[in-house]
Amino acid sequence: MSTIPESGYKIQNVIILESYFKREPNIDFNLKIENVIDLRNGHQQTPEGVFVVEVEANLRGLQNETNFQCYEAKMKIIGVFEKSGEPALSDDVFVKVNAPAIIFPFVREHFATLALKAAIGNVLLPPLNFTRQ
Repeated sequence: MSTIPESGYKIQNVIILESYFKREPNIDFNLKIENVIDLRNGHQQTPEGVFVVEVEANLRGLQNETNFQCYEAKMKIIGVFEKSGEPALSDDVFVKVNAPAIIFPFVREHFATLALKAAIGNVLLPPLNFTRQ
């Protein structure tokens, strides 16, 4: 039987706020496509003690041989987290490191699905270490 910790951070929801995708119609798939990702994150706390953490991700597919941008994808996604008790992890570390790391797999999945539906193939972004962001 598992027990629920008395203190910690609990995710309540993950919500896509914005999503954009554009693909060029004529891509030469014989040339390598490099995925370039740019991430930004921020947060706010409600008076009720709920943390809203936003991750904004911009992804571009570039062919360096021709300097051609094959596709571009952007999204804003938020995670809503509830704090209970006094966790061992500080609020600052949680909202800057842990919460974005919890949200990022949703970003990866969204981009991967868009790329498959756009007939680009697998776009598999690697996991990121948010302690270095």
